[in-house]
Amino acid sequence: MTNVARSSGNSRSVPFAPVPEAVRESGLAGSEAEFDPLMITSYLPISWMRESEVKHGRIAMLAFVGTLAQQAYQFPWYKGAPTTLVGAHDHFVTTALAQILLFTSAFEIVAGVPAAIQTVRGSGRLPGYYGFDPLGLWGKDEASRKRMELAEVKNGRLAMIAMLALWHQEVLSGGMGVIEQLVKQKFTP
Repeated sequence: MTNVARSSGNSRSVPFAPVPEAVRESGLAGSEAEFDPLMITSYLPISWMRESEVKHGRIAMLAFVGTLAQQAYQFPWYKGAPTTLVGAHDHFVTTALAQILLFTSAFEIVAGVPAAIQTVRGSGRLPGYYGFDPLGLWGKDEASRKRMELAEVKNGRLAMIAMLALWHQEVLSGGMGVIEQLVKQKFTP
């Protein structure tokens, strides 16, 4: 079936759908799967889409770790705060979430938008790369950078799906956090 998809010019991941030229020619990590069944990259720049995917993936990875950490441990000054996703949202919507929205919006306006515009205009900047790597995780050579770029994209995609799964499981279980569900062995609603 893969040979048929290759010979017909169709996508590797969705064999009945054609591959947009932007995906085929991008060379971005993760684009080798040729997944764009809605053909979004035929009318939006793929570098803009990748910038958004990387940002959302990073946020989802932090949110996943934060969700589990919040259920396992609470700081003494947050003892009264809820530990579940929905409860935390409702509790912090008028205080901390407004502050987070303000700071992330300011960062996006000052650094994010100009960086994304540079990427779309073809400056050579990688989507999502801000030159901030104090731990040296990207490595020194091209092979290490490519491997880490692919790992970040794949882990970000997984984290976005995981956050949706955590939220749905919490809602279906009546507000029980994922760690509480594991401890009580209550896996179905």
